[in-house]
Amino acid sequence: MNPKNTVNLRLRSLLAACALAAFPAAALRAEPPANPAGDPVSPAGDHPQAEVKVALTRLDVDLDLLAAKIETITDAVRKEELTKRLLAFRERRAALDERFDQARYEALAADVKAERDQLSE
Repeated sequence: MNPKNTVNLRLRSLLAACALAAFPAAALRAEPPANPAGDPVSPAGDHPQAEVKVALTRLDVDLDLLAAKIETITDAVRKEELTKRLLAFRERRAALDERFDQARYEALAADVKAERDQLSE
């Protein structure tokens, strides 16, 4: 792996960790928050901006870590298969930029984690 990429991954991981310390995961709640009038806010697209940014940064770091693990694979067929899955994950991640949805975020984060865990075995 390129030393510059390693530094970049470490820096992004550090930044994500700092962001997570400022905004705990509990802040990304599944239920919609209430507005000051007490009425529920629509769950689609009305998530606090900072919390969404932290969640997406954490997901970007996880995707970068997965990409780094894929780079270490020597079997060309397996590597190509995993690269295609990574591209699909990145497309799903890009869709979250356009419209954040908590359920889609959680599903993607779980899929990325499962893939990373499987490669760690």
